[in-house]
Amino acid sequence: MHLVGEMETRLRATRLALADMASTIAQEPASAQSINRVMQDRSLVVEGALATASLAMDLAGGEGFLRKTGLERIFRDIQGARYHPMRADKTAVYAGTLAVGGDVSRIY
Repeated sequence: MHLVGEMETRLRATRLALADMASTIAQEPASAQSINRVMQDRSLVVEGALATASLAMDLAGGEGFLRKTGLERIFRDIQGARYHPMRADKTAVYAGTLAVGGDVSRIY
């Protein structure tokens, strides 16, 4: 039950970050601050999705690697989020530069 509870908690946090990202895109004009918020949310979504998939694999055990479960494909596919443009490392540099009042115009 611990793994299921942790997985559900991670998934909820991921959904909250995704909703905030969508809301920011829909309601705020493009600016350094709104880009920062969207990219921070994106990082949280990636972290949460990766953690949720990993917990699901832990819960399934060895059977999670069998194609018939469908979990192995989800686990494999979500790994690609690490390498999608505007990765977490760039997002951290952007957020840090913005936080100290630096010029973020050339980071992305």
